Amino acid sequence: LVLQKDLRYDSPQVELRIKHNLVAALGLNGSDLANDLEPLLGGNYVNRFDLRGRTYKVIPQLKDHLRATANMLKRIYIRTAAGSMIPLATVIRIKHVVEPEFLPQFQQLNSVTISAVASPGTTMGSALTYLRTEGKKLLPTGYSFNYAAQSRQYMQQGNAIYITFALAIILIFLLMAAQFESFRDPLIVMFTVPMSIF
Repeated sequence: LVLQKDLRYDSPQVELRIKHNLVAALGLNGSDLANDLEPLLGGNYVNRFDLRGRTYKVIPQLKDHLRATANMLKRIYIRTAAGSMIPLATVIRIKHVVEPEFLPQFQQLNSVTISAVASPGTTMGSALTYLRTEGKKLLPTGYSFNYAAQSRQYMQQGNAIYITFALAIILIFLLMAAQFESFRDPLIVMFTVPMSIF
């Protein structure tokens, strides 16, 4: 079985964890920190100005080289409720993480698509059963799986082919019984014709 997935953890990011107890002791909250950081890092424009007939946006922001590393956060100061300035690094923890660049979705839920190619001689049913049992062992509670393409059609049909075949045999039997006006003759025909092939 050869597996491939479409979820790639390839986007390094910096998480800022707020030390809530310390922030509250200083008379601040998370939105105060966000309001202080947003003009420096956010890149939103605050106004427009005209120069020589052209309109330009005013974007207060640190220069690119200062925003390139998380270490620059240690050099930013914020104002406490008392009015004193303290380093931002005293009220946050910096954590480096790697996240996916985008989260694929299936049926409006975050998802990971696992594509598999079964080894020669393996049926689709046994491959799907293997994936389902291994998935139940590996996935945490609250996670579910669904199928796409041929495997979805296979799982939805399930035993429908056998039911369809049985109904076809019954229909053929009833048509022959009506034609021969007997229940015995259709049974003889239905059992002898397949046997004559072999």
